[in-house]
Amino acid sequence: MKKMREILPSNALARVPIVYLHDETNHVIIMEDAGRDAVNLKELLRRSDPPSPATGVIIGRALGEFIAKLHAWGKTDQGRESLDSFDGYPQGKDICAWATYGRLVDTVTGKSELIPLIHDQPLQVTSEELDRISKLAEERAEEMRVSRETATMGDFWPGNMLVDLERSSDGSEKVRKVLVVDWEVARPGVAAFDVGQFQAEIFTVQHFNPVCGPASEALNAAFLEGYLSIQPELDRQKVAQHLAVHLVIWTPRACWEPAEKTRALVELGLRSITL
Repeated sequence: MKKMREILPSNALARVPIVYLHDETNHVIIMEDAGRDAVNLKELLRRSDPPSPATGVIIGRALGEFIAKLHAWGKTDQGRESLDSFDGYPQGKDICAWATYGRLVDTVTGKSELIPLIHDQPLQVTSEELDRISKLAEERAEEMRVSRETATMGDFWPGNMLVDLERSSDGSEKVRKVLVVDWEVARPGVAAFDVGQFQAEIFTVQHFNPVCGPASEALNAAFLEGYLSIQPELDRQKVAQHLAVHLVIWTPRACWEPAEKTRALVELGLRSITL
């Protein structure tokens, strides 16, 4: 978190909280509060009165630039040296590899874990498609464990982004700040996975709360635009694959309603993986 504050300009809209105290003995951090009225980005988009598309653009671009600056720093000599400090802590890599690609085949087949929302009726997958899914899962899980492409946040989803949004009586909106929190699985990794996770989550909120569609679409587009303005090289195929896998893995476990929309989103992700 302290390193991110060095990387970002002092006037950055999206940033990390100021760390006031880090007690390494008791594992306690005291840090900046996001503000009395702040809510996480997922909750903001789930409201019946979501932000305007213009506000979505502001938030999206700020977050795109934020994560791109981290990825850009992770590819510098200083950044690569800092990645060495993670070598003694493989837990974050193992947990994230298991939570996504490690559960992909079981989620599709239901052999180890039956999820009623999607296994009341078996998902339609051919043996050939399942073989491709298995191969992809193995390759990507291993990549998550060993990649040193760059520094990644590791859990870059809207629930970890606290938005302090001021709304005036005339309906105007002003984004005071966006704080990115929960860095416990930050690690060396693949830039496309941070991007894919974020875009999958925004797409999911839009799917279940269509009223936020204009804001979500504007946000996602501005996010990618902001990212590419700093990091023009991005493996879009990996982004798309990770987005699709995220839909399959996390949608049925997140207690979204109604059930039929959950299954529809899982099937969409599954079709995208097997193309």
